[in-house]
Amino acid sequence: MRLLIFCDESTLLFMVNSTEGYQRMFVFAYNRPEAVTLAQLLSVEYIIQGPVSSDGYDAFISRVIDFEATYLFCSSYGIRIPEVVINSASNGAINFHGGILPQWRGANILNWTLICGSDTTGVTAHWMTSEIDKGPIIEVTTIPVFFTDTALTLRMRLTDCFEKLFLNILESIKNGQSLNRIEQQEQFAKVYRRRSPQDGRIDWMKSDIEIYNLIRGLVSPWPGAYTILGDGKKIEFNDFVPLSEIAQLRSRFENK
Repeated sequence: MRLLIFCDESTLLFMVNSTEGYQRMFVFAYNRPEAVTLAQLLSVEYIIQGPVSSDGYDAFISRVIDFEATYLFCSSYGIRIPEVVINSASNGAINFHGGILPQWRGANILNWTLICGSDTTGVTAHWMTSEIDKGPIIEVTTIPVFFTDTALTLRMRLTDCFEKLFLNILESIKNGQSLNRIEQQEQFAKVYRRRSPQDGRIDWMKSDIEIYNLIRGLVSPWPGAYTILGDGKKIEFNDFVPLSEIAQLRSRFENK
């Protein structure tokens, strides 16, 4: 079995260890130099997907097609994968999405989950199509979101969730078992946009719970929630702040 694996540095080591013994090719986005550095340390074969306008783009497409993958696996990959690449895997392309589909399509779902105050999240394995996050579902694993979770603690538990799901699906493929193809119910679909650092600015007119959720959803290493004082000074909140302290922050910084 030949595996074409699209990932970044956050899942690379796991993917290397869990696919040992298979023929494989790793692919990294051009804007993830950390993944390249780690791949070199691990001595794994890799190629880089550059922008469509780059000189090496056609060579990238040719090399992927020539690899003749049986399956394509994608996890934590930051740019769009061309349709011709998705279709190059003879048995299909599978993405592991850090959210429950179709209710949580889009970008930065980990952060949005906390900012929106959801009490449930999970990882969805689904077949990839030309439309992002819309392919048939293979399996969904859900976990609770605890009230004191931050982006860091939730990411750790989602990582564990992803790893177990990936190993289960890889084992099913190895044993020749058929994988589900459950069409997504479009009436429940919602797409979340990619966040920018500017989205972290606190609106003190919002409720305590909304501010609490924003802060815990953007703890370091993400660009933290922040406020701007009247003199232009920026105050960042990079660590967890208990709900009981939000009112104190409001009295301290609102209208300052």
